[in-house]
Amino acid sequence: MIDLTKVLKGVTSGWVAISADYKKLVAKGRNFREINKKVEKLPSGSVVLMPVVKSFRNIVTVGE
Repeated sequence: MIDLTKVLKGVTSGWVAISADYKKLVAKGRNFREINKKVEKLPSGSVVLMPVVKSFRNIVTVGE
């Protein structure tokens, strides 16, 4: 199980890009379009994009 509490501390809304190892917040944006624009030049698979929700308990991501 991955605990995103520390990584996302202080982030309350929008979308985030988290490093593929889930250890670092790479970028944040108000919506998907904005966050996608911020990370589009990063190598494929280097970040995970996800919406900010009150609880990430039921979020499942799939790696490559």
